[in-house]
Amino acid sequence: MKLIGIDSIRQYSVYQNGEIPGIGEFNHPISFETFVQRMRNILEESARAWRHNEKEFKRIGVLTGAGHSSDLLN
Repeated sequence: MKLIGIDSIRQYSVYQNGEIPGIGEFNHPISFETFVQRMRNILEESARAWRHNEKEFKRIGVLTGAGHSSDLLN
């Protein structure tokens, strides 16, 4: 969450007796395009993204998947 600039953690997800950030929030709204570009820069790879409206947002949810790094997909 720190790498993508989240300002506060709203809720944690619990998995096997541990907690990981689940919902984070920016202090100020961000555009979809800005967020997608930020993720691409952090991951250093392309990211697929579908916008459903023109609204800016402050809150995001994080889904971690299988826990493997994306470089295993190459």
